[in-house]
Amino acid sequence: MDWEKRTDLCVAIGMLPFVVWMALTSRSISAVGSLLFSLTAALRLRSSRARRWTDEYQWRFLVIMLPVLLMTVLGAMPTR
Repeated sequence: MDWEKRTDLCVAIGMLPFVVWMALTSRSISAVGSLLFSLTAALRLRSSRARRWTDEYQWRFLVIMLPVLLMTVLGAMPTR
């Protein structure tokens, strides 16, 4: 297993406790964003085609994931 697959595995598994925590604290937007990161990492693990596309089109992938990142971070911010 190369370092990219290990990294995807860590993201896919490591984000799940954060997803649960965000869901339990009623931060559903952040939970959905974190779940998207986890699912993307799982997709890269399972599909060589998805891995090849994300590696080949890194800037397009970044443009897709950047709004998800912003949604996740802003959704986790306290509202008070």
